Amino acid sequence: MPGNVFSEREASEILQQAARLQEQSGASEYTPGVTYEELVRIATEAGIDKDYLQKAIDSPPATAPKHSLFNLIEEQDKVLDGELDDDGLSELMDQIRDLVKLQRAQTFGKSIEAQAWRGGVCGTLKVSSKRGRTRIAFRQVPLLAYFTGLHVPLVLSIPLAIGLGSHGGAIPAILGPLALLTAGGSVFYMVAQAGKRKARELFAKIVGLAQGELARAEPKPTE
Repeated sequence: MPGNVFSEREASEILQQAARLQEQSGASEYTPGVTYEELVRIATEAGIDKDYLQKAIDSPPATAPKHSLFNLIEEQDKVLDGELDDDGLSELMDQIRDLVKLQRAQTFGKSIEAQAWRGGVCGTLKVSSKRGRTRIAFRQVPLLAYFTGLHVPLVLSIPLAIGLGSHGGAIPAILGPLALLTAGGSVFYMVAQAGKRKARELFAKIVGLAQGELARAEPKPTE
């Protein structure tokens, strides 16, 4: 509303949400990503010195993945300059399939969304190429960590509590399942953290494939 003052964090989240909503709407005038010149203009209008803007760009937190659910779920995205045609996008997806197993792939124009699996990594991969930009996004979820560490303890905790309670009283009925869940939680956390590291490495490889495909798609200079 006019007259409202938003904190820097609120403004950032509002702009990101507005960009996501506009991209999801399929609005033809939407171009993903922000150029350096546009970033400078936004910072200048907000009263931010250009030197501090450059320091923020150069610092690691500027490109850190977004976390949620106790930092166990990561969302990473990268916007590259350049657009792939249908053949180039298809070639890129073929290269990605050599890295990961894709399931339930859906195509929306020049946007592709699929479930990606590789080793201890699973999540949702989105690739779109339009209006001169190519966006790659990956949302990693600790599904393997859940089944490795928590699923069995959660299933067994109730019957274990009932069995211990009927034979040993209330204290064993509480401590037994608690110990089981604690051990399972530790395994879950370790596997989830390893999955996050692998997901970052996988995302970097996919971005590299897209950069290579975009480089090949660039028109060759005429002599």
